[in-house]
Amino acid sequence: MKVRSGSTQDSLNQRQSLVSVAVYGGLGNQLFQYAVGRALAERNSSKLQLDLRHFESKRAFSYGLDNFNIDAVVGNDRSLPPSKQDRLRYLAWRYLSKNPQMVREKNLSFDPTILEAKGSLYLQGYWQSYRYFAEISEQIGRELTWVNPPSDLNESMLNRIRSGPSIALHVRRGDYVTNPQANQFHGTCPPHYYRIGVQQIIEQIQCKPTVFVFSDDLQWAVENIHTDCESVFVSHNDSRAAHEDLRLMSACQHQVISNSTFSWWAAWLNRNPEKLVVAPARWFAASKARNEDLIPENWIRIDHTKAIHHLNGKVAA
Repeated sequence: MKVRSGSTQDSLNQRQSLVSVAVYGGLGNQLFQYAVGRALAERNSSKLQLDLRHFESKRAFSYGLDNFNIDAVVGNDRSLPPSKQDRLRYLAWRYLSKNPQMVREKNLSFDPTILEAKGSLYLQGYWQSYRYFAEISEQIGRELTWVNPPSDLNESMLNRIRSGPSIALHVRRGDYVTNPQANQFHGTCPPHYYRIGVQQIIEQIQCKPTVFVFSDDLQWAVENIHTDCESVFVSHNDSRAAHEDLRLMSACQHQVISNSTFSWWAAWLNRNPEKLVVAPARWFAASKARNEDLIPENWIRIDHTKAIHHLNGKVAA
């Protein structure tokens, strides 16, 4: 893992401009933030710096990029722009200095103008589109490999996953259910979405795979996720080992993902050239929230809100 901090980082900051990126949210969001930062750093022949100050206070999510072979420096208060808590210095930077230049996400969909930004940059947003790093997708794939080998228990599960046809099915609930605002904006995928998704894959591969179910609400999944296949509900990794679940999910031959960037990355990191990925056509419950550049064109889209499914863009009965 090529992550540096301290005096080494300070000397790098003095010698050349940096592309800095604010890192926050769950692991799926962190991976998108890293990917866009890496893409702009490559375009500008710059080093990539991570702003991890969001994780200094108690948050719902913990930092997880250190589990991957990323190439970045870890910023500190000397190399990063002032935080909003330091109000006067923050306002002086935003409206007087503007160095580094603030590059803020304007909307949910891909914005091609972002990739044209030059010089010292500070990126703030979620950046949920593969288009931001499409030019270096192979490099991102190499860097987003795991630093440490799996534990014995995870190695055993990996062997089971690789022993035959498999589907990773991910159910995202958590704050999508418990937080009223998150529920209104994101919503959740209903049980019939997952049943249709598994059936779509079965029809194409002409066999019944083992379905490995992952969820932040496994009890709900056990009670509500029913398919015609053997199901394994994976429960041994806690939230601190999210990267281990990501490794297991990406090792499955196929994926049925929820409206979650965590399972999006499991599908993207799946290196099976014949993989089938089922994703919700409606990613957000809020009618005005749309991201047309999140789901790759070759993934299968199912619109559970209309009880129909889409296969490679074509509506099927």
